[in-house]
Amino acid sequence: MSTASVLAHVPLFMDLSEEQRQLIAQRMRTRRFRAGETIFYKDEPGSTLYIIVSGKVKIHALRGDGEEFIYDILGPNEFFGELSLFDGKERSADATAMEDTTTLLLEREHLLECIERNPHIAIHLLQVVGGRLRDADGLIQALTSLDVYGRVLKVLIDLAQEYGVDTERGRSIALNLTQSDLAGYVGSTRETVNKALSYYRKKGYLNVVRRQILIRDLRALQTELAKRWAS
Repeated sequence: MSTASVLAHVPLFMDLSEEQRQLIAQRMRTRRFRAGETIFYKDEPGSTLYIIVSGKVKIHALRGDGEEFIYDILGPNEFFGELSLFDGKERSADATAMEDTTTLLLEREHLLECIERNPHIAIHLLQVVGGRLRDADGLIQALTSLDVYGRVLKVLIDLAQEYGVDTERGRSIALNLTQSDLAGYVGSTRETVNKALSYYRKKGYLNVVRRQILIRDLRALQTELAKRWAS
């Protein structure tokens, strides 16, 4: 698939004409990362926007206690690294490839050039950034209002809705997540997350096989989360 064809599926560029996407594609370069490879580190200077062609990327940072906190997991047609392009400051988090990942890179000067020619790109960019800020607000609310068991529920529901694949046995979250990854998502320890998963497995809501999580009853998880929000 050509670079311009990839851009047709990226919300930031999908409303452009084919000619406009071709102009942008000419300014992009491809870079591949191996599973586990760091794409950039927190506090590094940043001047590049990354668009994911294939694979998945984890946006994360270390908490004050030295444990990892995961802000988001991104997949194909999503982008990251945009904040440093706005303010010219350092990266606000680490970005790591969770699996073999192919990205397209667009430098700040070329992005600004694209925005000058097509101002609605900036509108799409602001919409995505605004959505991520809302997601961050929801995450902060969950971290402050829910116990670990509730936070595990919220993360599993969000991942199931974003990345879940329906099967005969339920909805599979095919992200190859470790329990340490989940602990980073909910701001807890691996041991506590393991207890929460065991609790929900015994209730028949889910199953865990190696690193694959199978949601057997998504509605039950949503009902359980609503009860925890209300309590």
